[in-house]
Amino acid sequence: MPHDDTLDIAALIPAAGRLEWEVCSRSEPGPGEISVRTLASLLSPGTELAFWSGTHAALADPAVPWAKYPFRPGYAAIGEVVAIGSGVSGRRIGERVMFRGRHAGWACHPAAAFLTLPEGLDPVHALFSRLAQIAATAVARARRIPRRCLVLGAGPIGLFAAQQVRNHGAARVVVRDRSLPRLERARACGLAAIPADAAHDGEVRTALGGDPELVIEATGVSALAVDALRAVAPGGEVVLLGSPRGAVEIELYQLIHLKNVALTGAHESAIPDGPPRQQAIADALDDLARGRLQAGPLLTHRLPPARLAEAYTGCATDKDAWFGVVLDWSRR
Repeated sequence: MPHDDTLDIAALIPAAGRLEWEVCSRSEPGPGEISVRTLASLLSPGTELAFWSGTHAALADPAVPWAKYPFRPGYAAIGEVVAIGSGVSGRRIGERVMFRGRHAGWACHPAAAFLTLPEGLDPVHALFSRLAQIAATAVARARRIPRRCLVLGAGPIGLFAAQQVRNHGAARVVVRDRSLPRLERARACGLAAIPADAAHDGEVRTALGGDPELVIEATGVSALAVDALRAVAPGGEVVLLGSPRGAVEIELYQLIHLKNVALTGAHESAIPDGPPRQQAIADALDDLARGRLQAGPLLTHRLPPARLAEAYTGCATDKDAWFGVVLDWSRR
């Protein structure tokens, strides 16, 4: 931490496997802006880790200019309001807010970028509203929420997707994963969870009361898109929520054309940035506060920012143990 009170630090990934801390100014808010001191930030197990490992699909794509090094990681933070610019109403010094912030000690943004935390909600749990917002894309893109839904992948996005479809009317929801610890976290969230192997296929159908009418692929493992198409009922839908990594061969006639199945993409961009995405985060915050979404079982680590590189390594090499990682900015 710089000794100058007008400066702070922020994480920077200059290349795959490298982490640096850059010095940034503590900006005073301009008209319509708010400055906050970061209290905690959430590590992204998808996009952020893909930049750390150098596996992000868009790194080599010149048509995606933002997906390049140096990359400034972090996309969810909570903070305490320390300064309010002119023209801002309805805010107060000391208020705790949620925002799409970096791993940085300080942030200054337009007031609309910040959301007030619902009363009684654990601030650390509030961070997970960002993951719930991403998972809500599956609900937004699905043609309908049917009675029977299967979610492939019990990572954070998959667990929130399963809770989201359940909250939107799916009577029976099953989560599948090869990891037993992840399945235990699914059960802790109140979800039916079944191991992902052929020996349990009948168990999945029994739990659902038939073949799934909607399958959400939440891992980004391209081969699982084929598994999803095989599993879905005729006339059903497969939603690709996890960003696919790599090419895959699909037997179009058997798996899509003959079965009359819809294959739908659900990239986060389907919910436009700005007010629509902010509303999705606000809805998730409300659901967390009301107990309609569970975040507690997802949290595994609360670390000081100095251990961020260790967290990246842990998330890359032991995804079961390093599941939900929060940086505690009070521990600097």
